[in-house]
Amino acid sequence: MAQRSWLFVPGDSEKKLGKANATGADAIIVDLEDPVTSENKARARGLACEWLAAHRRQVTQDRRIARWVRINALDSRMWRDDLVAVMPGAPDGVMLPKSAGPESVQQLAAELYELEQKNGIPTGTTRVLPLVSETAAAALTIPAYATASLPRLAGLTWGAEDLSAAIGASRKREKDGRWTDAFRFARTQCLLTAHARGVAAIDTLHADFADAKGPKRAAEEARADGFSGMLAIHPAQVEVINQAFTPSEEELAEARAIVAAFTANPGAGALQIDRRMIDRPHLKLAQRILGIGGPGAGLLRGFGGGFRSCGRFSGGGLRRVPVSPIARFVPGLPDPSAFGANGGWERTVSSGSIASLADPGRISPPAVPAVLSFFCSPPQPASRVSDNSETARARRFIGRSPAGRVCRAWRGIPPPGQAMPDPTPANQPPAPAGRGW
Repeated sequence: MAQRSWLFVPGDSEKKLGKANATGADAIIVDLEDPVTSENKARARGLACEWLAAHRRQVTQDRRIARWVRINALDSRMWRDDLVAVMPGAPDGVMLPKSAGPESVQQLAAELYELEQKNGIPTGTTRVLPLVSETAAAALTIPAYATASLPRLAGLTWGAEDLSAAIGASRKREKDGRWTDAFRFARTQCLLTAHARGVAAIDTLHADFADAKGPKRAAEEARADGFSGMLAIHPAQVEVINQAFTPSEEELAEARAIVAAFTANPGAGALQIDRRMIDRPHLKLAQRILGIGGPGAGLLRGFGGGFRSCGRFSGGGLRRVPVSPIARFVPGLPDPSAFGANGGWERTVSSGSIASLADPGRISPPAVPAVLSFFCSPPQPASRVSDNSETARARRFIGRSPAGRVCRAWRGIPPPGQAMPDPTPANQPPAPAGRGW
């Protein structure tokens, strides 16, 4: 599931933390910064750690909620105390306010490395989401995030409130609701840099939560502009954001049709669908809607320390994810039941190692790109696949499992000397032989 809605919850409010999981937010950010007074910082740290620990392994309605913490800024004396207090709860990530540039993320990453080791947390699994525009100088450094060495970077987001105070702006929006130039500049830089980097682009919050129409308009515009999610400051905004960032059935149907057309005509540069000319950029957008479009794509985005790009595995530990949600969005992907009672993904790749999965039909996000590649791409001669590539290793691990044998049969490639039935579900179109869907 994509992380569409990122809800701030004050760290010193036990009542609000207790209700956080029921809000429907994809990511909860326990906030230790602005809403917590100096006198309440210590109490907030303790409550934050308790909440993180209590929900570390909790699954609510088959939906994993990402657990984040916003610490105090690096120019304060409090951020290290924040980290020491909350890291025993193993948060999925840390939001860094008032990030001055990539060097701020690197400074935080060094501290996280030490605390992960101390608390027995797999190295590199705590991600970082910096707020990149809260001072004028910081806003001018945003493009530097695209190329800096930042392996923990989960995405980029920006803020208008602190920036307006920093530059003395008496307004942030025009009368029609559009951002004024300075804020539009910061927002655009954040969006483009996140896409250039291949990480999530998270739009800023709508400050007036009493405004019934404003959050809906802002969320719809954010998704239309290319953001993958949006910050929220009130539970009432969560459902609005989730709806705005969830593809409609019409969008999904059109995306499936585009992908199916290019799959059936892999050499085509442009095709005609419903009297419209569709070319490769349309295919890329359709793949993103279906969640198979690479970094930050909808369905596969945001599983803590999962993967960052197709074919690349990054530290993140094992995250078990049902295949069925993927099958729902990707036409032609076999239903998990096709693998039989004991035919789940027996082997997969996580953090560069092989791990056993206990539940049939479950895979880890780091292996998802290789799995989808295994399904969707034509078979490659051995000479064309590097034996040392992680994708090739993942393919071999998958191929050796019972599920892999079924996959080969499903793709029209039965093992030598063994004929296997086609397990394509009856309600899905058959895939072209040897080419997947």
